[in-house]
Amino acid sequence: MRILNSDDVLKSLQLNRADLNDEVLALVKRNMQAAQANGTRELEDGFKSLALYIEKIMPPQSAPSPTLSGEKPVKIPKVIYINNTTHCNAKCSMCPTKYSKRTVQVMSMELFKKIITEIAPYKDAITNLYIGLHGEPFVDRLLEERVELCAEHGFRNVILTTNGSLVTEERATRLLAMGLSGIHFSLESLRPEVYEKIRVGLCHKVVLNNILNFIRLRDQQKAATAIWIRFIESDANTAEADAFLDYWRSKLNPRLDFTQRCDMHDWALGSPELTHPDLQAGDSPCVHVMEQTSIHCDGTMGLCCLDYNGEYELGNVCEHNFLEAYNSEKFKAVRLMHQTRQRCRLRRCCNCSLPEYWGGDKRYNGTVKKFVAAGAIQSEAIKFGQDFAVAHNLS
Repeated sequence: MRILNSDDVLKSLQLNRADLNDEVLALVKRNMQAAQANGTRELEDGFKSLALYIEKIMPPQSAPSPTLSGEKPVKIPKVIYINNTTHCNAKCSMCPTKYSKRTVQVMSMELFKKIITEIAPYKDAITNLYIGLHGEPFVDRLLEERVELCAEHGFRNVILTTNGSLVTEERATRLLAMGLSGIHFSLESLRPEVYEKIRVGLCHKVVLNNILNFIRLRDQQKAATAIWIRFIESDANTAEADAFLDYWRSKLNPRLDFTQRCDMHDWALGSPELTHPDLQAGDSPCVHVMEQTSIHCDGTMGLCCLDYNGEYELGNVCEHNFLEAYNSEKFKAVRLMHQTRQRCRLRRCCNCSLPEYWGGDKRYNGTVKKFVAAGAIQSEAIKFGQDFAVAHNLS
């Protein structure tokens, strides 16, 4: 493997990073020259991998400042999903639970407390903390206790996503009193016959009443809990989309609440019948990989919100501190592969169009340009991505 040329790297840094002073540039040059003189292949003298090297000399300008054991700054996710249970009381047509190979389980309270305690010092950097992902969070009898624990640790951005079937008046009252930040209700039709074909196993009347009761209780208590009503559009309900959204806008508080109309997605399975024809997989960096993370019930950290089977174990909060797990070599490498437009090397990412749907190119255009401009870094990063994908069975 060719050694990076120090002059190439310095030129790229000076071009892309005007905020770096002469002292930092001189340090980079000394490290580069020492590595070249020693004949190291990937700057092994002082840097364990190319991913670590690039992060050290080209961190995002808005990078957070916490450290591990007094060492260099580490990355903190802006959004965290904690999957409190894999159990769900419905079998929805657009959901991958029917393909799931994971055992039905509930996260232990001990593990949940560990996670919350470890991320609490960085709560101001975490914009959203979701409880629930690949299951129905209200199946968990400890849900209210978990939300209360988050409130005790100062989190003011806790959000639940639910099908609404188990959100009774008693549970709603308790959650609102705790200061729940937001709740997402998924309801795909105002017509029972359509809804119950999409959300198999649920009763439309029960769900509709639960949502309306939650809105009423929220307004009575003058709580600041934001309510989202999500409409996942499909052939079965597209004709009523406008009327559906108009109905809910008349019920919601425009200063707090939202209606969301979104397309079906195939959960990166490569099934065209489940994906909007305008959504084509590309090579944009993904917001979930770059800025978010998901923690499964057993403490493993997956690739993204679509990794419902936990194919990619990139970290484990049972074995490590949260920040150590999130800044593991695997996480760093996967983020680097996205930054250098190599996500097609990852099985789960090659068929996924969500980065394009979320505007990945616009969001990370500056970051991608830096790597493209840094010719020497770009070529070595691509080779690193190839080797890493093969070594860790990610491709």
